[in-house]
Amino acid sequence: DRSPSRGLGDVYKRQTLEKEKLVYDDENVAVYFNSIDINQMNFCIENKMGNAITVGFWGDEDLKIDGSVYGSSVATINSHSSGIYIGYLYSSSNDNIQIMDFQKFDGIMKIKNQKNQDIESINLNFTSD
Repeated sequence: DRSPSRGLGDVYKRQTLEKEKLVYDDENVAVYFNSIDINQMNFCIENKMGNAITVGFWGDEDLKIDGSVYGSSVATINSHSSGIYIGYLYSSSNDNIQIMDFQKFDGIMKIKNQKNQDIESINLNFTSD
């Protein structure tokens, strides 16, 4: 009396992605800001293009939270799909990042193709409310 296994792929396909605050939308991507918690940012990225993309904040001054400069990790989002981008924050001046809340987010999120070529740069400027 065994039922066939669905596999983890089916489980992930059925999960609902959190999409809190729409901060950018065009013909290529939609970007939803979900949260900042201690040392990571959580975005939902909707990739509307036919190729996988890499998203992140690459430059030295591309990410400021309440005026402090941070770097972050990047993530790959498959074609014609949505995925969660968890950007792990790091700082050259602060080894112990503890962001519990913020007032102002200023960042240039870059969207790149799989050959690491820029597709577009998105200015994200928003407040926590």
